[in-house]
Amino acid sequence: MPCGAILTITGQVETGSLDLAFRNQSGDEVWKNLDNDQLVYCHWVEPYPTYVRVYTVGAVPANGLLVGWTTSTVSLDGSTMTISYNNIFPIPGSGWDGDGGWIIDGTICNLGTVPMKLHADIDLDNALLEPLVTTEIDGLPNDPPFEGTQLHEGCYSFFVKIIIPDDNAYQNQSGTLTIRIQGVQWNEWQPGPIQ
Repeated sequence: MPCGAILTITGQVETGSLDLAFRNQSGDEVWKNLDNDQLVYCHWVEPYPTYVRVYTVGAVPANGLLVGWTTSTVSLDGSTMTISYNNIFPIPGSGWDGDGGWIIDGTICNLGTVPMKLHADIDLDNALLEPLVTTEIDGLPNDPPFEGTQLHEGCYSFFVKIIIPDDNAYQNQSGTLTIRIQGVQWNEWQPGPIQ
């Protein structure tokens, strides 16, 4: 009768996931203080998941008139951020960095477990205003632009900024701004448009 032995190896396999979402809502406000005619720059954030407004820069004057604003709204599932700019004008020296501009900031999160690289398409249906828009991710080395940025698991802040020149050509302008962001598995990313 033959002799033999059997070995059994039991293993567990878990695949990774890719999941990209927006978090937090924010906006800029410029108020005119009616007591002294000074402009007051304010920036607010509504953190996820409470979305309770907190002013992080400036304070709304007691006797103030809101003269221009930006705002962002994140959809319930985190897949879409809608950005609105209203009555924006040159405001040199405003903003977080004192460099001027109207700023929307938010948080983009890799909720999955696999590192991803980002594609981004920006579409502003006003050729005059489009070059004035910048989008960057903060908190990464050298604050790179979106395209090709690698996100590991976790959340990163980003901003969309418009600096309006002090030039009559930019008066009475309007446009719709759309930013599409796609996360691609880090080792499959290739430069180019969103697929």
